[in-house]
Amino acid sequence: MGKEKYAYVTYRNLYLFAALIIGIKEIVVYNTNGAASFQPSIGRLLMAAILIVHCFTICLMIPLLKKAKAIRITYNMMPRYKFTFHNKRIHWFMFFLFIVEIIFTLRSGNARLFATVNSSISFLFNLFRPAVFMPIYYVAARDLKKPLYWINILLYMVYQVICGWSGFILTVFFLELFLYLKNRKINKAVLLMCQLNWLFVVCLIFAGAFVYSYAYSMKMSVRMGYGFSQLEFIDALTKLVSRLTNYSDSVVAFQNHSRIAELYREQGIWAAEVLSIFKSVLPRFIMPNKEFRALTNIVWQSIWPDISNATGTGYNSLIYFGNILEADFGCFILSILTALILFICTKKFLYAFDSGNGDMDIVFFLYAAQICTGTGMTNIAGYFPVIYMVPFMILVGVIKIRNVHVLPVRSGISGIYVEGST
Repeated sequence: MGKEKYAYVTYRNLYLFAALIIGIKEIVVYNTNGAASFQPSIGRLLMAAILIVHCFTICLMIPLLKKAKAIRITYNMMPRYKFTFHNKRIHWFMFFLFIVEIIFTLRSGNARLFATVNSSISFLFNLFRPAVFMPIYYVAARDLKKPLYWINILLYMVYQVICGWSGFILTVFFLELFLYLKNRKINKAVLLMCQLNWLFVVCLIFAGAFVYSYAYSMKMSVRMGYGFSQLEFIDALTKLVSRLTNYSDSVVAFQNHSRIAELYREQGIWAAEVLSIFKSVLPRFIMPNKEFRALTNIVWQSIWPDISNATGTGYNSLIYFGNILEADFGCFILSILTALILFICTKKFLYAFDSGNGDMDIVFFLYAAQICTGTGMTNIAGYFPVIYMVPFMILVGVIKIRNVHVLPVRSGISGIYVEGST
């Protein structure tokens, strides 16, 4: 791991900094100011213990990346497949998808948070989700010389804004930071900035607050119909730091664990937490009941009984799986197995797009980091929502498949890889 490691360290320290600031503040004032503001009923000692556990899971993101990358078990003569993009078609394909998605979202409100969508064809647009696929495209199809590539990046940002989201800014920033550090020669000043990482993180927070003062106002204008007005810098700074940690939600999930388990069981749906993965990928004529709530929504419902079932939050993974265990033991076992399968499949899927230069590491890291910072089954599902998009891309020739043959060796389960096209 070369100088690109500073991108990982910066990401980890950013979330660690936010968790410590918000956690210590809430323990001292004995109140929470996250998405679910409430007066705690557990003691400060327990809140401090939750903060320690929360920070511990954040610190796991880099070891998780290293460990997951190191585990490469293949069986002799088992075929391995790699994906490559058609250099011209991929850019035009993404351009077309984003244009169509943007037009349909503007007309129908599809994919926009809190919007009511009555269109009978909305499920077709939900099957093809270029925004989910975007990190892979951003890295694996990167072509700095093609204007259409950068136009697609801009369309991605426009699409996220009209849907009422702002988190894409952080994703794009870290994708660019990683690729810059890894693939370019950097001067001593930039290297020193990365080495003084905590100072860099503090500067990043303040710069991010300035951007967020506009981004927050913009997304709330889209979501709630508020007139656009720039947020005050201090308010933007507070909201940004709160946005970067799920500590408050973890406190809610721990404190209200009995009520959360009760609300979950009242739905009467076995393995609802696992089934929640399919809510975004199956059309309603296949999955008629999509109104049930996942735990990431029930956590907020335990505070706000009338909250919509269309929103939710990730929170500490240990507390999250503890909530599942208390609510439904059978679902807990199934959730653990499903999470492991999804994690392994996501790793295989992402690295199938890697050309051998290691650039896909950042996409896998952001996926693993998302699990460590605040999890839920839908977060662990990762790139599962592109289950329809990728086969279609293969069908129309946007993606090509290469077969990497494994030659048998005597000494064990590893093999020698020889590439050949299928």
